[in-house]
Amino acid sequence: MGHILTPELNALGHETELIIPNNSETQQRWARLNGYFNLSDSEILIKQINEFKPDILYITDPVALDRDIIDSIKIRPKRVVAWRAAPIPGDADFRKFDIFLTSDLKLAPLIEAAGCSDIKFHLPGHRNIVEPLSYSVRSPNLVFSGSYGHVHIRRNSLLLQLAMVQLTGALDFEIQFYLATGSIDKLPVGIGMHSRRPLFGRELLEMYSSSFSTLHFPIDIAQSNATAMRMFEAIGQGCLMFVHVDAELFGLFEEDEIVRFSTPEDLINKHVFLRDNPSISSKIAERARLKCLKSHSMSVRAVQFLEAIHQ
Repeated sequence: MGHILTPELNALGHETELIIPNNSETQQRWARLNGYFNLSDSEILIKQINEFKPDILYITDPVALDRDIIDSIKIRPKRVVAWRAAPIPGDADFRKFDIFLTSDLKLAPLIEAAGCSDIKFHLPGHRNIVEPLSYSVRSPNLVFSGSYGHVHIRRNSLLLQLAMVQLTGALDFEIQFYLATGSIDKLPVGIGMHSRRPLFGRELLEMYSSSFSTLHFPIDIAQSNATAMRMFEAIGQGCLMFVHVDAELFGLFEEDEIVRFSTPEDLINKHVFLRDNPSISSKIAERARLKCLKSHSMSVRAVQFLEAIHQ
């Protein structure tokens, strides 16, 4: 979440530089503008870090980062910090990181085994840049946005079951999936027929702000941990949030601010009931939205980020 963290850090008086090292086009453009030619993307990244001389180097994808880059920096930052809330390869080497931040402490043993013992709980947050629509003009759809792949077996199954129930026509409801996947052609037919292109940034927030409800179901390795970025994005846009009965919310939201479900059928029945009773559903969603803006905004997270890396 570096791209939405940096503006908040700037607002707090810090000087930040955002680098997207796997975007070769913009990296090469930066190199040419600064008089560097015939450099690899890794060499450009090292040049950028050396020129900025950061006190804190924050890496949001420590698995993809070339392990030699940190050793190639002329002046080592006071702290090299990483973020990870996804599976960790068995050959991961995190010995060059001083601090690891994660929203899933189930990963802590794997992070420590890879070489970093200073592990801190840190959460994503919501950036309020899109005004949510009122409930009277929202589409009645149950939507889901996220990845579809081998690390989401349980979620994949849930989405397929929702699609199968919808196809029976027993209940009148519409679903839309905005899935990031290798190929939409390889999706199960039931899921594929409800799929749209994946959404990010402002488009994603606009979709949440104009849709009635969504659901959260964590990555398999997270088990019952409900702390994903898109949960905050959706709730902050006033989208009614369904979470599984076993989901652990860590006190982030009260039980009257979300809706629990046990099975796909239970989720659909509750979605239909609440869709048809906006006087009830709008109060639930609005309580959650106000909580999100107050307690889980990126401005709050920026302060928590600074506290975590300076402890």
